[in-house]
Amino acid sequence: MSETRQLARSLVEPEPASFDSRHPRAESIERVRGAARGFELDLDGEHVVITARNARYEGKWVGSADALRLEGEFIAGTRVQGFLKITSAVMVLLVGASAWILWTGGDESPARFLVPLVTLLAILGLPFVVTGVASAREADKSRIRKALRVALEDEE
Repeated sequence: MSETRQLARSLVEPEPASFDSRHPRAESIERVRGAARGFELDLDGEHVVITARNARYEGKWVGSADALRLEGEFIAGTRVQGFLKITSAVMVLLVGASAWILWTGGDESPARFLVPLVTLLAILGLPFVVTGVASAREADKSRIRKALRVALEDEE
């Protein structure tokens, strides 16, 4: 499988992630609250939701006081999902407009050349856009993962 395909798949597939805590539940919650500065945080006694610009971590506290663990998964942020839906719609419209212009024939207007050209350039540029979005999502996931490790596992 090509690397671009793997990156594109990583944009939509959830990725499981869990973190062992070396602290009691109350202290772990406070440490997560402190470590999540710079992120949008929704934290109650049982669930943790950390949202960055391009990634989102949804977790749940599992285990006893001696073996507390935060289990959850990274899911695509709403911005990424919206971007992918809009991109899909634009690509469908471009391909449809190109097919319609080429099928109907008719006059020799600049649109007859420019619309298929723009469609071709969009198709060729899409892998670069996907790579950029996936890279930004991976960076956000890494920042969230690092913050949780520092908070719960005392890792530097």
